[in-house]
Amino acid sequence: MRGSLAHPSARHAWLSRSLERGPDPGRRCRQDERDQRPNGEDKRKNGDERLAHFRHLPNFRLECQAGSTSDYPGPNLSSMRLTNLPRPRTVQYATSRRMTRHVTWDKGISLVGHDFWLDPLTVRELAFVSHAHTDHTRRHRNALMTEGTHLLLTPERRPHATRLVALQDVCRVGDATVTLYDAGHMLGSAQLLFEHDGCRLLYTGDLKLRHGGGLRDTPIPEADVIVIESTYGQPHFRFPDADSVAELVARWCRRAQEARATPVLLANAMGKAQELMLSLAPFGFEFALEERCVPFARAYETAGVALPDWVPLDGDPGDRVVIIPPVGKDAIRGLARYRTALISGWAQDAGFWRVFGADVAFPLSDHCDFDELIEVIRRSGADKVYTVHGFAPEFAKHLRRRGVRAHALQSTEQLAFAL
Repeated sequence: MRGSLAHPSARHAWLSRSLERGPDPGRRCRQDERDQRPNGEDKRKNGDERLAHFRHLPNFRLECQAGSTSDYPGPNLSSMRLTNLPRPRTVQYATSRRMTRHVTWDKGISLVGHDFWLDPLTVRELAFVSHAHTDHTRRHRNALMTEGTHLLLTPERRPHATRLVALQDVCRVGDATVTLYDAGHMLGSAQLLFEHDGCRLLYTGDLKLRHGGGLRDTPIPEADVIVIESTYGQPHFRFPDADSVAELVARWCRRAQEARATPVLLANAMGKAQELMLSLAPFGFEFALEERCVPFARAYETAGVALPDWVPLDGDPGDRVVIIPPVGKDAIRGLARYRTALISGWAQDAGFWRVFGADVAFPLSDHCDFDELIEVIRRSGADKVYTVHGFAPEFAKHLRRRGVRAHALQSTEQLAFAL
């Protein structure tokens, strides 16, 4: 029992007072009224009271299996025939902006009411692929993507039918319009702006806001709703200036070479390795790429990106800087002497990067850090935020503390491709 009745003496006193007062006449009167009602009337009344508050909400309707749709006439159900009704299929929830503001997670991000998926993890009829990393790609029956993303896709990951969309070109998806914007994450990466019935929904995909080398910030379109990746959605993930980190990496490579050791940089083979080469290009390094990095370097060059001088890693690399993926170091075991550095935002988490056996780690990332994620939301002007990937629940909680309406869609870590 709760409160003062928890103690045995209190329960005894309460029981004594109840016996002295006798039965509550008002309670008995209410019971007599219920006993005199026709069978089922009490239940109907309760049901009417629960439904009455829906009358003021717009667009409240049921769509049945037969496809008929009608507005709910009122709370009194006693005159309706309730037998042999078709089974309800969908409910259109009450909202002034209709369905475009609502997304769900079902092995991928779904735009409710539009049969359109954003980076789904299973094969779908129509999907948007934000970039070519394998945790975002499947062999969909139809897919929208940029030409750069299509160049990087391996044959087993390419959709059956592809619609290539240039950045800032507008295309139609059903009765909605879609516009792609650069995401700054890697070659071909794109944000998607979905516009329907006066509502603008922005899906960022994997995103990098600020860049080194004097490059401009990634543009963030204005939106009412934003679905944002939160790989580094914790406050301790605050990265230094990208140019400063690149300079530190270059110094480390020079010191290794002066000590007659081969500098080996651990970076994801697709995208991160090539972006790292571009960051170190001003320092005059030449590179030897492990075989898994080679096809993606060639795809960058096919797309017109001028990479620094590189060769496939085959035996002694000489004075070249070696780049290999973090997982699997067989290609460097034959080197006489080498030192390794992990290039990743996870350098901010020492317990994580030491798992890869690196001698040192540098926080150079192709994702937004915590402060950049906050800034992206501010620039978008969105009044509703959905977080996805990485620290999605934690980041949504931080946003709610700041007064932002935020909800976490899914919380699976992106460890393999956040590197």
